[in-house]
Amino acid sequence: MQTGVEKTTSLRRHVQKVKVVTVGDMDVGKTCLTLRFMKNTFNEDSRGTVGASFLAKAVDIPDKTVIFQVWDTAGQERFRSLIPMYLRDAKAAIVVYDVTDLESYKNIKGHWLQMLHKHGPTDIRVAIVGNKIDKMSEKVVPTKEAQKFAEDHRFLFIETSALTGANVEKLFYDVAHLLGDTLDDEVPSRDSTELNVQLSDEVPPLVKSRKKCCTHL
Repeated sequence: MQTGVEKTTSLRRHVQKVKVVTVGDMDVGKTCLTLRFMKNTFNEDSRGTVGASFLAKAVDIPDKTVIFQVWDTAGQERFRSLIPMYLRDAKAAIVVYDVTDLESYKNIKGHWLQMLHKHGPTDIRVAIVGNKIDKMSEKVVPTKEAQKFAEDHRFLFIETSALTGANVEKLFYDVAHLLGDTLDDEVPSRDSTELNVQLSDEVPPLVKSRKKCCTHL
């Protein structure tokens, strides 16, 4: 089993594009998690997402290369009406809360999972993510409580730190394995090699972000 994130893929490997949507309250670290995974960077000065931002990256798992197409959605209430649009055809949802903010955890049950149930595909896979474990002295959401909630609903559960990078790669590898047999086999043609070698950030028209670190480079 390969343990590192590979930027290149063999023409003999199956390639699967996977749409993933991040949801959760404002300031829980959704964008920071995405950027830590995509670019291995952390920007303390990032500001709230407007609408959604989009990034993509390839990951090798046994017998497949998974191209994560991550839609990082805004947590502000005024943008929440847009999120159902991004949930369409999503294979997985990463639902993020801040381990130092009890309200953000409660809102997973009271709002975000209800939104997924109402607007997401019936077979969408869900990962519950407690972020900011670098602030253990401020932690108010017990690991065992959140883990039991996730297990009771057959969700993936993991705690992460976008600041230090702890468990961020593992999160996306676990999501890839969580999808399992839902992944279709797509054999890339020779013309698609460049896509697998150089995956760049994309921000589609009408989807903007105020974070300096999320703009196209």
